[in-house]
Amino acid sequence: MLCRFVISLSLVGLAWAGPANAARVRVRGTVSIDGRAVALETGVEIRGRLEDDAGRPVAATHIRLRLLSGPRGQELRLPAPEACPPTVVEQLHTGRGDPIAPDEYIVDTDAEGSFCLLAPGVGAGVVAELSFEGSDYYPPASATIDVVPGRRVTLLAFSPEPNRLPLERPAHTVWVEARVEPPLAADEARESLQLELSFTGQGEQTRVVTQAQVRPGERAELEIPSTLLGAPGPGVLSVRYAGSETLQPVERSAVVLRTARVVLGASGTIPTSDPAKGVEIPVAVGSALGAVPSGSVEALLFDGSVGMAAVRAGAATVLARFEPPRDKQVELVLVYVPREPWWTPGDSLVVRVPLAPPSAWRSLPWVVAAVTVLLWFVGAWRRPMRTERRRPDDESAPPSGQPSLEVVERGPAKSGWRGRVVDAHDAFPIEQARVQVLVPAFAGDGVVSEAATDENGSFQLAHVDEAAVQGARLRISAKWHAALVRPIPPAGFVAIQLVSRRRALLERLVEWARRRGGVWTDRAEPTPGEIASRARQRREPAVATWADAVQEGAYGPDPLDEPRESAIRDREPPFGEPNVKG
Repeated sequence: MLCRFVISLSLVGLAWAGPANAARVRVRGTVSIDGRAVALETGVEIRGRLEDDAGRPVAATHIRLRLLSGPRGQELRLPAPEACPPTVVEQLHTGRGDPIAPDEYIVDTDAEGSFCLLAPGVGAGVVAELSFEGSDYYPPASATIDVVPGRRVTLLAFSPEPNRLPLERPAHTVWVEARVEPPLAADEARESLQLELSFTGQGEQTRVVTQAQVRPGERAELEIPSTLLGAPGPGVLSVRYAGSETLQPVERSAVVLRTARVVLGASGTIPTSDPAKGVEIPVAVGSALGAVPSGSVEALLFDGSVGMAAVRAGAATVLARFEPPRDKQVELVLVYVPREPWWTPGDSLVVRVPLAPPSAWRSLPWVVAAVTVLLWFVGAWRRPMRTERRRPDDESAPPSGQPSLEVVERGPAKSGWRGRVVDAHDAFPIEQARVQVLVPAFAGDGVVSEAATDENGSFQLAHVDEAAVQGARLRISAKWHAALVRPIPPAGFVAIQLVSRRRALLERLVEWARRRGGVWTDRAEPTPGEIASRARQRREPAVATWADAVQEGAYGPDPLDEPRESAIRDREPPFGEPNVKG
């Protein structure tokens, strides 16, 4: 029986050996075990493969195996195992360096993530339990395989494996190959396999999208109408065979992304305006599924950004500001900037903007000179009361309690960035915070420019051409605050709020409990001590250890610097399946 289990995981705190200012990388993915068991005359042969969500093998890794006398039976006392290709004898463990119970085997995966062993003298009717205990990069995974006498193993595989499903297409075609082990002889009858293809979106119920029949050794073509796939977003496509008297049941899954192409359109008349004061451009943002709910629309003039607006309910109004040219109209290029990967930008939209004629005052320079002289005389006659002009630096938003980056005042294109970094809870300025411009590099991210804040939390960064590279980001970090990374904002004054590392750890723990649900969220905001206590009651030591570390980091006397915060985050267990039983 072929058995594939997809388990969510977190790859946390991976870093390359580079400069001290190298950015840390956080990756999320999945790991799975493909296993099958065949009852032979000499015993039961168990083989399989351990791979990640990209199909890459997980090599040199322990796989533990137990054999039970039935689904709820007792463990069998196992004889010495035998290796079968591709596994060699050296990959079978017999107690050296690893504790092995008399009712289990341990085998190492090879360079391709594969393994195979034979339990001699064991007959059919048993259940094989495969388990991977996890590592620094992967969480635990397991699989259960029934060894049924007289039933061949059924194998299904997507060919090729799907990964993206554009919803603007009316339908999608996937192919599934079917075969059995041991292979059928030439004179044996080949019964038809009834395949059922289902789809499960994130937060959605599983639904059957189509069915088909295929014979062993053939490939089935299955067509999925886009109307059955729902809204854009991630999901899992699964093909299942229920089994028969001669063939074992099997299920195969593939992680896919439903995408939608975004189309921009003019939604109203653009009035004649002074570009120095701003031109309002109404834009309709839609797709084959209707209005687009998120993302941004950016206005470009000669490849330079002159305005950006957020998309809400399929609409955006871009306020574009730029120096007035001599022409009576100008062409702006509007582009869609997605917030989620399943919204894919379509063609850009070119709009003609009518411009108001220059003011008559510009042709009367003598008026400016006269006003200057008049002001000079007034200033010499009476000294005004001393007032302090309010600068954009003082226009920081009130404390939000959340990390944020807000553009307070737009500046000319390529004028660089200036701004202020404060605490998100008390608005106190953060001194010596590092503000860096990051661009994608061969080994991850590279720093092309950086500055430090002064005692008022203020900083200034000159423009760098590398900031126009796709994927460029602004990273803000401080000694006792969690780092904040955001896409490069338009040039101008930016207000930045950072959350302390202690608060960030506590908020992460509350978010973890909310995602797990059930007993973890008896209170709206559980404490680390409560999470640790519940974890010990439920015999989940990894969760308890992590919650204790969060409590020590958040409330303990020792300073919480970046390496210590990273070590605590590395211990965070995966969200796993929501716990609804309590």
